[in-house]
Amino acid sequence: MLHEQPKHRSLSLRKFWKVPKPMTYDQWAAIASAHLPVNPTQAIHTHPVGVEVHPMLSKYCTNLVFDVLEPAEYIVDAQGHGPMSLLTHPATSPPLLKLEIFTFFRNVPLILENSGGVTFRQVLEGILGLMTETVRGREAREWSDERREVIYRWFWHNRQRNRHMDHCLLAGDTLGEFTKFEGLLPVPQACALDSRALTLPKAALWLFLGANSTIPYLRPITDFPV
Repeated sequence: MLHEQPKHRSLSLRKFWKVPKPMTYDQWAAIASAHLPVNPTQAIHTHPVGVEVHPMLSKYCTNLVFDVLEPAEYIVDAQGHGPMSLLTHPATSPPLLKLEIFTFFRNVPLILENSGGVTFRQVLEGILGLMTETVRGREAREWSDERREVIYRWFWHNRQRNRHMDHCLLAGDTLGEFTKFEGLLPVPQACALDSRALTLPKAALWLFLGANSTIPYLRPITDFPV
């Protein structure tokens, strides 16, 4: 007579392992605020691959949806909620006394400063404010004829789409189709995605912008680098 082998119960890891809940933005901000604000030199010494960017601002996990040419009230997340509760959060961990943000369309950075650490609000307002800066005639005269033609086409397109915009040629017009906010990354990490960041200070951030609209048959603005 055959004896039935005893059955061994397989242990389920679910009984012993609980999947940690994702950190909320407020919890992230509380941890970041526990650090003393540091200057860029200190930051790169202790964080050689770059400081940690607020999750809602980071290219790897942001779900903010907005066009950098639109007013601030149009900034919402993927669920349609505004970022009001995040505005006082530190923009980075550790908080930075001085933060430089570079973009592909200008050679000088956006510089933000705060003795208590640069905030989420400052970053958003700084980016939107940068787009409304008037382009100087000297800068425009340095463009090639082809680049100037493309930028002026975008100027008229933007004025028809956004009636609130100034009638002067603005920095936002020089973006061409790349007006969609895609997030920020520390320069050491951004280099892997965009070679234009290779020569920038390692303590700075790189602003990623994606294509948000097109003009049929018009060449991309990136065909005509600054």
